[in-house]
Amino acid sequence: MNTIESVDLTQSAKDAVLYANTPSYLLEKLKRDAAVQNLVHKNPPSELLDLLSRLAPASNVLEIARKYVLLVALATSSLPDKWDSLSALDLSDLEWGKLILRIAQAQDVPTHQAYVVADDTGNRNDFKWNQPEMAGR
Repeated sequence: MNTIESVDLTQSAKDAVLYANTPSYLLEKLKRDAAVQNLVHKNPPSELLDLLSRLAPASNVLEIARKYVLLVALATSSLPDKWDSLSALDLSDLEWGKLILRIAQAQDVPTHQAYVVADDTGNRNDFKWNQPEMAGR
């Protein structure tokens, strides 16, 4: 992926950018869009970040839509330390660029967290995650 023109847009992604009335609406619509999913699954996140960081300010509606798609793809990717890298980007040409990043970061919760009681008092009413007896239930 070398240029912004190489980012394929679906009609629903274009519509989401054109008709969104809040940054959270735009984020949610684009997260589920095929354009974002294709970028995430077909390109390394580091390559997407490199492209987004090299782009000049968007000069037309299609470039704005492509930049939002790239931004959401990166926000939903597995790029290590992505929030530091994304916050350093110049998104001044995207009205909701920084807000979308803040919302996406707030929603970025690891799904592998575990809760374990520090001291075992023997109380069977304590609920514990990742216990062998809970496996498979």
